Amino acid sequence: MTIRLSCNISGTANMGKGSSDSHSFFTEQLKLWMKPDALQKIYLCSSSFCKSPDDFDGGIFKILSWNRMIIMLGGEQRFSISVGGTRRDIKLLPGDVLYWARYAWQIEHWDQPCTFMGIIFRENTLRFILVNHVKAGPSSPPSCIYHTALPISGAAPFLINALNFLAESGNDADTSRHIISALLNLSFGHLEADLLSSGHKDEGIASRRWHQIYDYLQEHFSAPINRKTVAEAFSVHPNYLSCLASIYTGKNFQDLLENLRMEEARRLLRQTSLSVERVAESCGYHSASYFVTAFKRLNGFSPSKYRLSMPSQRNH
Repeated sequence: MTIRLSCNISGTANMGKGSSDSHSFFTEQLKLWMKPDALQKIYLCSSSFCKSPDDFDGGIFKILSWNRMIIMLGGEQRFSISVGGTRRDIKLLPGDVLYWARYAWQIEHWDQPCTFMGIIFRENTLRFILVNHVKAGPSSPPSCIYHTALPISGAAPFLINALNFLAESGNDADTSRHIISALLNLSFGHLEADLLSSGHKDEGIASRRWHQIYDYLQEHFSAPINRKTVAEAFSVHPNYLSCLASIYTGKNFQDLLENLRMEEARRLLRQTSLSVERVAESCGYHSASYFVTAFKRLNGFSPSKYRLSMPSQRNH
């Protein structure tokens, strides 16, 4: 299949939430992938936390906060994922689909050029992204982004639950392929209807840029990012980045990033049995002692005491 990438793939994310150009691009892409036999291999990643991976093989370890899928458009990318509670190393090629249940873990590798489209099923929106990673190194920010005004509804949540069940119980290839195809069709319909939604409005350049940056922070806070690296990723001055953070959140950039990391750290301490060291690493802290100090400063007590004070919700 020939993929026409018409939505700026220069590596700079400049088509943001609400852009009609990005809407048209993702509509076109969904039409292509809804065709019979367009999809190749289907991989489902469960939220079952098999033995905590110790060997990252140079990759980046993440625990993902939303149900999502990607379709590879070009190049290749390696992942380590949990399949029915067992670690599996895979390589995605064009046409392959990878679906993650919410709170699934992954190890991602960015050692080859690759291009993929992602769909993220958030509670308040359906998020479409295009990532064009042109060279080995840190992950690239999305080149193209679109958010719908409302979350996907109707039969879609039931299809997502079915995929999550298959991911946990073992991937039934034929069934998962049919469910993925149905979910793409529903996503296409939701995207088509979005421009008619009264809740959808085009935004200004600064607002779109901030949405892109904030989404990038939510997706990458587990990586060793900071104000300088994020500013470089979006080709803006660090001071402009700080200005946007202050205008749209009322916080300085460092406090915003730390709040995102701490929110995830508290969730992991409540819901998993990960060690404090692994929680620190999963949230972007590469020094466990620094993480403990920061956690006590922001929460009033240590990560271990916080975990003991919480009702047991561990399922990983």
